[in-house]
Amino acid sequence: MLFLNQWVLPPSLAATDTIWNEQVLDRIPRGIDRNGRIYYNGAQGIYSFVRENPKENRFTSFSYLVWNDHYDVELLLTADIATWQDGKWLFRNGQLKKKEGDDYTVELFRETSLPLPEQPADFFLPEYKKEEVSLSQLFAKAREAHFASDNESWLDFNRRLSYLFLGLPLFLIGLPVLLTVNQKWGRELTLAVPVSCGMAFAAWGWWSAMQSLAASSFLNPVIASWTIHFAVGTAGAVMLRKQSH
Repeated sequence: MLFLNQWVLPPSLAATDTIWNEQVLDRIPRGIDRNGRIYYNGAQGIYSFVRENPKENRFTSFSYLVWNDHYDVELLLTADIATWQDGKWLFRNGQLKKKEGDDYTVELFRETSLPLPEQPADFFLPEYKKEEVSLSQLFAKAREAHFASDNESWLDFNRRLSYLFLGLPLFLIGLPVLLTVNQKWGRELTLAVPVSCGMAFAAWGWWSAMQSLAASSFLNPVIASWTIHFAVGTAGAVMLRKQSH
């Protein structure tokens, strides 16, 4: 399962999403994520930036490029930090390059404001794009975050990885329950199967509820994703030990 989620499913999902969303539904995504950097095709130019926290309108390594029909650069804006405040863009520590006739003017600035066609609300990626990212890419993006509990990539990484191993604690708790039911009420599976299915649904509901709390920033992603594995797995191991005696 780890191999499939790392090398097989991401490119497969990417091909499927392209066929369904772009060729069937004619919905062309305007933004992509490449190694933690966002590239967005705006109305007049291309944006490129790093957005460490999706909940904040703060961008680092920001650039905005506009060119004409002859593919000559009309405007190039680069800034260490870009923020959206009070309905306008503010840029710090950057450079503004403009084409005037056959020449270019270059302006260095510590802080400036410039109207751009797009706002931060436009810089969204389709939800299905998250599933096209491999486990190693999610982990790399999570490591770049300053606050792991607020990082969406860290949450997605723990969610996807813990879900792959969710069957192990269910097996550890399900096996002793199955043996206990058979010992007390006979060898038929008429009771064992419903009990095992009920426990599986309860564990899955618990895991899903914890994920919702983590998405709302009420729980750390690690705690939300792995608590059930340790709790249910430990309980199952203890019950198996008692069964062996």
